[in-house]
Amino acid sequence: MFRLLNRVVRMVLLLAWGAAAYGVWTQRERARPLVDYYQLFRDGGWQVPEPLPRWQGEFRRMIRPDVLEAVDAKGNSWRFTVLGLATVNPDAAPDAGANRWFLQQVATNFTEYLKGATMDIGVTSTNTDHTGVGFVYRGAHLAQVDWVAAGWYRLRPGDCRTLPLDEQYALRLASREARRRAAGIWRLTESD
Repeated sequence: MFRLLNRVVRMVLLLAWGAAAYGVWTQRERARPLVDYYQLFRDGGWQVPEPLPRWQGEFRRMIRPDVLEAVDAKGNSWRFTVLGLATVNPDAAPDAGANRWFLQQVATNFTEYLKGATMDIGVTSTNTDHTGVGFVYRGAHLAQVDWVAAGWYRLRPGDCRTLPLDEQYALRLASREARRRAAGIWRLTESD
């Protein structure tokens, strides 16, 4: 009698553990934000970065896929390298033609996106020769989130560690969604 009861209790416990594991597995996406924030916090050295100082100016043109030219309130021309983004190599064989076409489309979209908008740069560093490095904001919104979501660029998470956690998380979500939809750059680089 006790053996039968012992086997029944073991079977019930085993089924309960199986049901719990199945429940956790099917609901894992609900925990993803917590896991992402934990990873961002851990990768940032267990520190929450402060918002970056802002430089404000007017967008002039895109020089390279990761460099833009802007003018400050005094009329000085600045060149900023945009952090956190990677794109295709225009000379990579065998898809050099497709890569160049893609970069031309990105340049057009990039220019249209920033034309006529208030542009801030979340500056990580500037130099006396009017060059700098940072993140682009359109108003209060981090523009890189839209660019990554549209598939114009791939995210380079290591470059983004100076951003506040909410902005890093938004970039991570945008990258995941663009990859899932095979948007833009992800369509060109399906082997990645």
